[in-house]
Amino acid sequence: MRRVALIVCSLLAVSLAVLLLSFDSIVEGRVHDVFKKLEARIGHPLRFESAETDGLDTVVVHGIEVGPIGAPHISVKHVAVVLDRDALWKLRPVPTLVQIDSPLLRVESGGTPMGLAQALKRLMPPKRPETVASSNGSKPRRQIPAINVHGGRLVDGGKVVDIADGEVTSWRGRIQGSARVATPAIGLCHFAGSPDGVELRCERPYAHPLPGDFKLLVGELEVKRTPALSIRVPKIQLHHGTTDGSLLGSILSGIAIDASIELKADADGKWPIETKLSLPGGGLILGKGRASMNDIELSAEVDGLQIGKAHEAIGGTLAGRYTVRLDREQKRGWIEGEGRLENLTAEHPSLADGPIGPFSMALSGKASAHIKNLSNRSFSLSLEGAKASLGEAQATLGASIEAEGGEFEFKANFELPLIDGSLLVAAVPKGLLPNLEPLQTRGRLGLNAEVEIDSRDYKATKLNIEIPMKKFAITRLNRKIDFDRIRQTFTARFEVPGDEEGEVKTLTRESGPISKRWVSLDEAAPLLPLAVRTQEDGGFYNHGGVSLLHLRGSLIRNLERGRFARGGSTITMQLARNLFLNRRKTLARKFEEIILAWLLEQEFDKDELIAIYINLVEFGPDIYGIQEATRHYFDKEPSELTAPEVAWIVRLLPGPRIFYPMFQKGRLTRGHTNSINRLLRLLVKKGHLAEELSAPIGRDGLWPNGTGGRPKKTPRRTKKTSKAADSAKK
Repeated sequence: MRRVALIVCSLLAVSLAVLLLSFDSIVEGRVHDVFKKLEARIGHPLRFESAETDGLDTVVVHGIEVGPIGAPHISVKHVAVVLDRDALWKLRPVPTLVQIDSPLLRVESGGTPMGLAQALKRLMPPKRPETVASSNGSKPRRQIPAINVHGGRLVDGGKVVDIADGEVTSWRGRIQGSARVATPAIGLCHFAGSPDGVELRCERPYAHPLPGDFKLLVGELEVKRTPALSIRVPKIQLHHGTTDGSLLGSILSGIAIDASIELKADADGKWPIETKLSLPGGGLILGKGRASMNDIELSAEVDGLQIGKAHEAIGGTLAGRYTVRLDREQKRGWIEGEGRLENLTAEHPSLADGPIGPFSMALSGKASAHIKNLSNRSFSLSLEGAKASLGEAQATLGASIEAEGGEFEFKANFELPLIDGSLLVAAVPKGLLPNLEPLQTRGRLGLNAEVEIDSRDYKATKLNIEIPMKKFAITRLNRKIDFDRIRQTFTARFEVPGDEEGEVKTLTRESGPISKRWVSLDEAAPLLPLAVRTQEDGGFYNHGGVSLLHLRGSLIRNLERGRFARGGSTITMQLARNLFLNRRKTLARKFEEIILAWLLEQEFDKDELIAIYINLVEFGPDIYGIQEATRHYFDKEPSELTAPEVAWIVRLLPGPRIFYPMFQKGRLTRGHTNSINRLLRLLVKKGHLAEELSAPIGRDGLWPNGTGGRPKKTPRRTKKTSKAADSAKK
């Protein structure tokens, strides 16, 4: 009996061995059948090198490739499929676990993120329906087996992305995993989701560079297959790369963007997109539009954007409607729409000494840009049909710039139609004219301005400004602006640098036509007012306080030097500043200076203005007015100055503290000597000075033997001693 049992066992063992030897060929044939079905479903060629069994319930397939022979899209080293043993004994191979080893995915993005998305989309099989029809109705889809992926890699020929060390686990409809992303350099990323959608978060955000040292920081990504294939980026941050505290950088840095794009094209072949933007302070920009590989069109609704928390310099809210279009192929962009800033406030040292506002304004128009060639900075910008409304005042403006190779042509125009003065004053934001408020007017006022600049010929710059008026007058000002006191005796205030860096000290001088230190034009050398006009304001007798010639000349000078080198102030504007304002360079002060200059021209004649000027202006450290200047520098009365001495005094005006050390040394620099001699020649050319009195001076010509700035051996003359000496001579 034992022998029979041994024979039976031996036969079973031989039969099992023969069965196992033939099973691999059966399995390989079955794998061929499965691959054919998969190939038809995914729409790509599918092949493998070999298949074998590992035990009774595991099939291992080697060398799988998807795609063209020689250039497969996907290649896998090994795939092991674990089968359900109970189903296997019923001759129904049902996989329960699929283990994929070292898959390699190759794509061609063309070098763009959108191209990468399209390449991945082309590799995806069509969406499978949830149920499958049968003769008995419908039945649920077969349960997807658990899947483990180890050592995955994605390589992009367009070098948009490079991913390695991919690990994926899929079980009961959930997917999770990780991978190390080398390109872009965002480190280890983790993802989770389902076959219908995956969310991705990475160790470091992806930084996409933008113009102006801005970057888009992307830390999360969502890919969905239902209801259509789409990509959503829920947390995009706009970041400014510097910490210089610039206004634009502070406002825009921190903007949060939520954007999604549906990769199912519409009838025009474009993909629907949606965006949501929010500033750090609050408010939303909701946009909807369409995009393709070459262009984007987006309509945006702006609602209650709180810009007050974006930067300490500004506050208020923004609302409006805008349309943005970008054409990547033509490198063009447009933005068109209208919006309104409500309760706007501004506070910045370049604007005014204090806060401006609150006020509201509306903006509308169309701006466009065309990037022709970035390598040689070739581009064009334009602003068309733009309107700006401030209260009841509405202005139209336009501008354009054409740039190439560092050279540019710029054109701009501004028009404010005639408007009732009271409405214009009401539109002016509180704090913009702090030294003039409260301000009242009558009549009507407008403004038309045009400017054209060509960097190849700055001297050909065009500047036209017209201020049409109809019975316009300022009827009320701040009571501190008192013109009557200037005709008598008043105290002038001067702001000067202190001993410490940034310190400002205030000096005072008594002045006015009936004060002791006043010098009338009759008491000064006749050449003095002529020289002052020649240097400071050649058109003094021809303008009404503001000189277009001055402004144009200053604009040209500043453009040529690439910095603020000249302010364009007339003698009257300088006088307005010295009498009523301060020396701080703000936009508000410049507006006030222009208005006060116009008022001074209404109240005083030209000779009165230039007399006030020479008695008030600074000629050196703690030296104010012509009387102090002539006594300090030459121990003379203003009437006794020679032509070179007049030229020295007048040439001090642009920078008296800068030129003062030459007096202390008793010797001029070569450059300043040439400057004085040029002024003398110009006075001769204009007929203000006889040629025989204009002999050029040398570096020691003003103070022989270097006596400038030294104690004088003779008593300083005064008006009384001079008159007494003259009477004695007579």
